[in-house]
Amino acid sequence: MAKSLRTNPRWVAWKSLCQWQEKGWLQDHLARNSTQLSAADRAFAWNLALGVCRNHLRLAATVAEYSRKAPKLSVQLALELGIWQLQEQSRVPTHAAIFETVNLIKSQFGAKVGSFGNAMLRRVQRQGWAMLPQDPVKRLSLEYSVQGWLVRHWLKNLNYEQVDAKLRAARSIPRQWLRYQPAKISAEDLRQQLNLPEARFWGERWLEVGTELAQVLRSEAFAQGLVSVQNPAADLVVQLLDLQPNQRVWDACAAPGGKSALILEREPTARLWATDVNPRRLQDLQDLEQRLGLSSFKTHVCDLSQESLAEEFDSILVDAPCSNLGVMSRRPELPLRLRPEDFKALPVLQLQILSNAARALKVGGVLVYATCSPEREESTAVIEKFLAQNPNFRLENAAEFVDDVWVKNSMILIEPNELGLDEFFAAKLRRVK
Repeated sequence: MAKSLRTNPRWVAWKSLCQWQEKGWLQDHLARNSTQLSAADRAFAWNLALGVCRNHLRLAATVAEYSRKAPKLSVQLALELGIWQLQEQSRVPTHAAIFETVNLIKSQFGAKVGSFGNAMLRRVQRQGWAMLPQDPVKRLSLEYSVQGWLVRHWLKNLNYEQVDAKLRAARSIPRQWLRYQPAKISAEDLRQQLNLPEARFWGERWLEVGTELAQVLRSEAFAQGLVSVQNPAADLVVQLLDLQPNQRVWDACAAPGGKSALILEREPTARLWATDVNPRRLQDLQDLEQRLGLSSFKTHVCDLSQESLAEEFDSILVDAPCSNLGVMSRRPELPLRLRPEDFKALPVLQLQILSNAARALKVGGVLVYATCSPEREESTAVIEKFLAQNPNFRLENAAEFVDDVWVKNSMILIEPNELGLDEFFAAKLRRVK
């Protein structure tokens, strides 16, 4: 691999997209491929690749519209990069979008394919995007790069305008939030230390940042554990635990550890058990807690689909594995990767995990079930089935612990909102006998 390619942000974006189409997650490939880029070029490469990913189906349809013969996938992805720059990257001059894309294609596939790419990009420059179809499912699928079966699923319960708004929010660039430790640093001191005079604070421990996130991650404040990247929706979930001093608390699906950290920051005397099915992710959690200076917790590998812990707890948090459809803006591959069979299997797994965790809860204790998916199958339907099978539990009103603007039918349901909180669901259950 020529060094010049490793330091070319367009090549990094293209290579990462090709690897993503083969296997894995795009952001993992971007992280590995962008190590030799400057900070500005790294941001550009990530912006290009994620933009193509968020619009992959529409870009692919545009390539198909202007091709007599379908190019192979690696060529198609290079063309998608060029089209994305032409159509949506106003800061990239038209001549640069075409010239750089054609050079990339020539370097990888030869002059003949480069000439084909040049002709196509100039047609797109003149004529624009391929027309969207009139069929509502196909139109939404192409416009927002979401599989058709998912669109049909949403249209069963929502009208076209509601699905359109949902997908428009999901495709937007996500707002970036930091959690800081008010016991260690004040809001104003943090603002000065990070050199973010315009940063917006919310609540008692949250700071919204924009393009400055990379700057924050390189700061002393981050290295010292004063701030962490997390969305405030997590705090609403933790508040449902109604933590009290010296309680035994179990974060049952804990990795990567953000909610475990919140538990200990909100109640430093808590005796916390943090478990996860993945040993490597559990190590990431331990690294996080070390950076934050939190030590009063134990970690265990535990597959909650098969077992529970032989302990008894006052409070248990089950942040269950889910489709992640509430955080599509952060994971743009999801609506392209999720399969119908995954969507059917997840609620079964979630109920197994919740039921096994409940066995370790003492009478009078609190069990919180949460997912970053607002889908009924993964949220309220799981709670309904659990309560039907476990009459010794009752649902408690979340509005007693969080602002009722986030509560629906006694449960937290965060839908697309102006504040930028992730979509989330959470229910508070109490064992009564």
